[in-house]
Amino acid sequence: MRIPEALAPSALVAAATTLMLSAPALGSTWTPQLPTSPGGTFQAHPIYGAVAALKADGSVITWGRSAPGGDSSGVSARLSSGVSQLFSSTEAFAALKSDGSVVAWGQPTRGGDASSVAAQLTSGVVDISSTRSAFAALKGDGSVVVWGTNGGNPGCSASGSCTPAPSGSLAGGVTEVFANDSAFAALKAGGALVTWGWPSEGG
Repeated sequence: MRIPEALAPSALVAAATTLMLSAPALGSTWTPQLPTSPGGTFQAHPIYGAVAALKADGSVITWGRSAPGGDSSGVSARLSSGVSQLFSSTEAFAALKSDGSVVAWGQPTRGGDASSVAAQLTSGVVDISSTRSAFAALKGDGSVVVWGTNGGNPGCSASGSCTPAPSGSLAGGVTEVFANDSAFAALKAGGALVTWGWPSEGG
């Protein structure tokens, strides 16, 4: 679950050929014209420099700057069908597929590279939360898989100013994950709350 923040991207639904995107961080709203499409709707995720749109047929299209995910050619085969939801950090995307697998792309330091945890993202994921630079995937067995920076990988602890993800506490029993721009909080079945990320911002 993503807690709205001033810097967070917005997700809106619009007609197939005209897509209304709201970018709160920039304080502007704009309506680009997309190429003619055979109908359907888009669930759009605009981030800094790129946009990913989920079509009604379960495919994803992207445009904008290459680095933050406007170029999805490296994962295009996996985005051609079966995508049920899109999530984003400030410069990366994560697509949750109907089979419970996850596809990530975009800026590696913002969560666009999930190769270190790829084996854990092949099935069973039911929801994804994100900060501005990391993702946390909640699985059906109550475990949580994290990737990215400042709350998503070992680089967090190496920085000396960020609380790393408590892997032992995230191995099971988690019912929901919350996130703001810089920290995560996992609610466990017994009512305990586990937090990680930047201490000054909730981690």
